[in-house]
Amino acid sequence: MAEHLMGAGEIRERLGRPSRQRVYQITTDPSFPKPYDELQMGKVWRIKDVDAWITRMQDERENIRMRRGARRIDETHEAVAEGG
Repeated sequence: MAEHLMGAGEIRERLGRPSRQRVYQITTDPSFPKPYDELQMGKVWRIKDVDAWITRMQDERENIRMRRGARRIDETHEAVAEGG
Protein backbone atom coordinates (compact mmCIF):
# COMPACT_ATOMS: atom_id res chain seq x y z
CA MET A 1 0.00 0.00 0.00
CA ALA A 2 2.88 2.41 0.69
CA GLU A 3 3.64 2.73 -3.03
CA HIS A 4 0.28 4.52 -3.38
CA LEU A 5 1.00 7.12 -0.68
CA MET A 6 3.35 10.06 -0.35
CA GLY A 7 4.41 12.45 2.37
CA ALA A 8 5.35 16.11 2.32
CA GLY A 9 8.90 15.32 1.16
CA GLU A 10 7.67 13.50 -1.93
CA ILE A 11 5.15 16.25 -2.62
CA ARG A 12 8.01 18.74 -2.41
CA GLU A 13 9.95 16.75 -5.01
CA ARG A 14 6.89 16.54 -7.30
CA LEU A 15 6.47 20.33 -7.12
CA GLY A 16 10.08 21.08 -8.06
CA ARG A 17 11.51 21.48 -4.55
CA PRO A 18 9.84 24.65 -3.24
CA SER A 19 10.65 25.59 0.35
CA ARG A 20 9.26 23.46 3.14
CA GLN A 21 7.20 26.44 4.26
CA ARG A 22 5.65 26.70 0.77
CA VAL A 23 4.84 22.97 0.77
CA TYR A 24 3.10 23.44 4.12
CA GLN A 25 1.10 26.35 2.70
CA ILE A 26 0.10 24.25 -0.32
CA THR A 27 -0.85 21.16 1.66
CA THR A 28 -2.99 23.17 4.08
CA ASP A 29 -4.78 25.07 1.32
CA PRO A 30 -8.47 24.07 1.06
CA SER A 31 -8.03 23.25 -2.66
CA PHE A 32 -5.37 20.62 -1.87
CA PRO A 33 -6.55 17.03 -1.29
CA LYS A 34 -7.24 16.01 2.28
CA PRO A 35 -4.60 13.70 3.79
CA TYR A 36 -5.32 9.99 3.54
CA ASP A 37 -3.99 9.45 7.05
CA GLU A 38 -1.73 10.96 9.67
CA LEU A 39 1.11 8.78 10.86
CA GLN A 40 3.71 9.40 13.53
CA MET A 41 6.02 10.71 10.78
CA GLY A 42 3.35 13.08 9.49
CA LYS A 43 0.47 13.27 7.05
CA VAL A 44 0.31 11.12 3.94
CA TRP A 45 -1.69 11.63 0.77
CA ARG A 46 -2.75 9.36 -2.06
CA ILE A 47 -0.38 9.82 -4.99
CA LYS A 48 -3.27 9.82 -7.47
CA ASP A 49 -5.00 12.64 -5.54
CA VAL A 50 -1.85 14.78 -5.44
CA ASP A 51 -1.09 14.15 -9.13
CA ALA A 52 -4.68 15.07 -10.07
CA TRP A 53 -4.38 18.31 -8.06
CA ILE A 54 -1.06 19.19 -9.73
CA THR A 55 -2.56 18.56 -13.17
CA ARG A 56 -5.61 20.68 -12.33
CA MET A 57 -3.42 23.55 -11.11
CA GLN A 58 -1.24 23.38 -14.25
CA ASP A 59 -4.37 23.43 -16.43
CA GLU A 60 -5.74 26.43 -14.53
CA ARG A 61 -2.45 28.30 -14.89
CA GLU A 62 -2.35 27.54 -18.61
CA ASN A 63 -5.93 28.78 -19.03
CA ILE A 64 -5.05 32.01 -17.23
CA ARG A 65 -2.00 32.48 -19.50
CA MET A 66 -4.12 31.89 -22.59
CA ARG A 67 -6.77 34.39 -21.44
CA ARG A 68 -4.09 36.99 -20.74
CA GLY A 69 -2.56 36.40 -24.15
CA ALA A 70 -5.96 36.73 -25.86
CA ARG A 71 -6.61 39.94 -23.93
CA ARG A 72 -3.26 41.37 -25.07
CA ILE A 73 -4.07 40.49 -28.68
CA ASP A 74 -7.47 42.18 -28.36
CA GLU A 75 -5.86 45.27 -26.84
CA THR A 76 -3.32 45.39 -29.66
CA HIS A 77 -6.07 45.09 -32.28
CA GLU A 78 -8.04 47.88 -30.58
CA ALA A 79 -4.97 50.13 -30.48
CA VAL A 80 -4.27 49.51 -34.16
CA ALA A 81 -7.92 50.17 -35.06
CA GLU A 82 -7.77 53.46 -33.14
CA GLY A 83 -4.61 54.43 -34.96
CA GLY A 84 -2.37 53.97 -31.95
